[in-house]
Amino acid sequence: DIGHGLLHGVVQQELFADIHRVRHIHYHGIRGGRDHQALGPEQQVCSKHLVDVLRANDFRGVVTLEVYRSADLAASLQHIDEIWLDYQKHER
Repeated sequence: DIGHGLLHGVVQQELFADIHRVRHIHYHGIRGGRDHQALGPEQQVCSKHLVDVLRANDFRGVVTLEVYRSADLAASLQHIDEIWLDYQKHER
């Protein structure tokens, strides 16, 4: 659960260390000390790192955006779209 890991201060390298064994990822933003928020600029570095790790490990599982409001879902989808377009543009 990446969102809860971020909320509790887990280092990204630790969060992604066993990604090759994972089949289902929960992801959400953190804002003002609260979880289940829209993904946004605060998660940009993490999201880029996540894309790199998922691609490097040929991830075929599920990523669930764990947000509870439609506005947060829309913002999170836009965030992911921007990250993905940036990734494709630079083909890391």
